[in-house]
Amino acid sequence: MTRVIFLCSVLSIQAMASGLNIVRIIGQSSATPSPEVRQSVDLIQNNKLAEAVDLLQGAVKKNSDDAEAWQYLGIALSRQGKIDDARRAYEQAARLRPDSAAPHTGLAHCLLLSGKIQEAEKEAQKALKINPKSDEARYCLATVRLNEGKPFDAVEEAEKAIELNPSFAAAFALKTRALIEAFSRVIDPRLQIDEEAQRGQTFILLHYFGMMSDQSAVKKNFQIEQGERFDKAIEMLERALGRTPQAQEAGLWREMAESLRYWKPWILDYDKKPANPPIAPLDKLASRPRIIQAPEIRGVTSGPEVVATMLVVLSEDGKVLHKLLTRRPGLALTPLVLSLAEKITFAPATQNGRNVATIALLKYRISEGRVEISMPDK
Repeated sequence: MTRVIFLCSVLSIQAMASGLNIVRIIGQSSATPSPEVRQSVDLIQNNKLAEAVDLLQGAVKKNSDDAEAWQYLGIALSRQGKIDDARRAYEQAARLRPDSAAPHTGLAHCLLLSGKIQEAEKEAQKALKINPKSDEARYCLATVRLNEGKPFDAVEEAEKAIELNPSFAAAFALKTRALIEAFSRVIDPRLQIDEEAQRGQTFILLHYFGMMSDQSAVKKNFQIEQGERFDKAIEMLERALGRTPQAQEAGLWREMAESLRYWKPWILDYDKKPANPPIAPLDKLASRPRIIQAPEIRGVTSGPEVVATMLVVLSEDGKVLHKLLTRRPGLALTPLVLSLAEKITFAPATQNGRNVATIALLKYRISEGRVEISMPDK
């Protein structure tokens, strides 16, 4: 099998927090900024961070009560990656300007970058108490919620940030990440793919997962709970489309909603399955689909080993039509895993001498910085 090799960086709390735009127009402050602070704003915006830090450190040495200088020193240090030093600068700014939300937002940003989620939430809440219209504090809270494993709450906070600032690109990106996470959590974690069952002759998915083949009350309760998970995610995706149909990410939101609508009757073992495309049963195939070419990913940050699985519909020309994560890889890796399906070249299934659409399982094994993609043994 041919492999395409490329380096990859993955989503992390640092990437989400870095979307915070903490350089604000200096005229928003009630204080008169010093010449050093005014000059530092230009330096920061032009990414001349070392010069800005030197200038601002001189300013606070000359006047330790210059809250604006401490605030912008925190910004410059944060962008240099000196998070502990930035935090101390923001703390000084907050002490000197207790009526300002900006230092608390900066502190929340630093705490997010340090992985101190609960402390970051406290600072974001302090900022909102001072300024309920702080879009950046809302953005921080959205990041907190997403890292707490609450993607639906994260979407709500991101939407509040967007309402306050419709041009807040990072909030739109964070909203999409939260929607992807909600999408990836639809399958109940109790459902696990049994790879041995891949060799069986049926693709009724509740049987396929090896669970609850009878019509017991347990199965019915499970179907209700699982159906609610689908409905909640679909509703949220549709709401996102309704609120901002022209968003750059709207196509992805629509694709995820359509995939959930497609897979719901399969997972819940409904009698009526989607008719488009017509799916050829596994036991009727002359040959199953196979991977011709898959990307080999390097430079992925993960634990010792991560495994993810994803159901896909493969069309008669080998295109991926629908995706559904059945074993999620975690917040940082989910967008990567979803995107890689589009980069795989498949040989479609065949039946009676022609190509047909069918359902397949992709398995991702992430270890030692690499992602290997395979299909279960035939």
